[in-house]
Amino acid sequence: MRIAESPKSSFESHSHLLLIVLFALPLASLLGKLPGAPTAPVFTRIFSLANLPVRMHAHLQYLVFVPLSAIVVVLFRVTLGIPVFGLFRPILLGIAFRITGIGLGLAFLAAVMAIIVLVRPVLRVARLHSYARESVTLSVVVLLMLATVAGAAETHVNALLRVARFPVISLCLISEHFAKSLDEKGLRNAAWRGSMTVLAGMLICLISGIPGLMRLLLRFPEMLIAQIGCVVAVGEFLNLHLVRRRVSIPLEAAPEMRVVKTASALRTYVSEVAE
Repeated sequence: MRIAESPKSSFESHSHLLLIVLFALPLASLLGKLPGAPTAPVFTRIFSLANLPVRMHAHLQYLVFVPLSAIVVVLFRVTLGIPVFGLFRPILLGIAFRITGIGLGLAFLAAVMAIIVLVRPVLRVARLHSYARESVTLSVVVLLMLATVAGAAETHVNALLRVARFPVISLCLISEHFAKSLDEKGLRNAAWRGSMTVLAGMLICLISGIPGLMRLLLRFPEMLIAQIGCVVAVGEFLNLHLVRRRVSIPLEAAPEMRVVKTASALRTYVSEVAE
């Protein structure tokens, strides 16, 4: 009599097959580009972005590097168990640090976050809609950037002029999330998550500065498929939460824990009503 395959084993087999495909495809493309391979001219022409106009290379480098940056954030959150402000904010912050430099970017980010934390209670007292609050936040950030650039031009501090290139949306998203976390979960949680988000952004910026890495990604864009495989592998085999197990981290309750608490409260309420 044949024993039916359990759903868990079926899922694991499909996951392993997916990993094999995600790593085999880029490997086949890389082998096809090796000098002397009969497919090298065709593969190099088709599976490469280096042949595109040079004026597009800077933008293409950011496009191919963003998915690679996601691996850093996934390792932070899944393997180390360190909470950050979402998946995209550390990546946006890493790109911003690459534009402005880490030192200047950190200083300006700290100034913006401090001002938004001071302004947010006033907006909350005014009972503005969330869209209105975020629009005011955007205006405050832009005014601060313009003031900094104007002051830099007046004092001839050319390094501060790079502040104008700091992505405004990144500043607003991170600062707003920090202020919201401060209101809802307290200073300890907001400071921890904010500092870890900044740390992940700095690490992404440093990785992007590795000599030749961007040109390598343009020449071998099929590595993005392997990047997907790395993310799947981390989620499948490296879901360890190493730091969270060893250090007391101020985290919000896990979704399943919130469900248990809600169900327990509901049962208590029903029993009280029945009595």
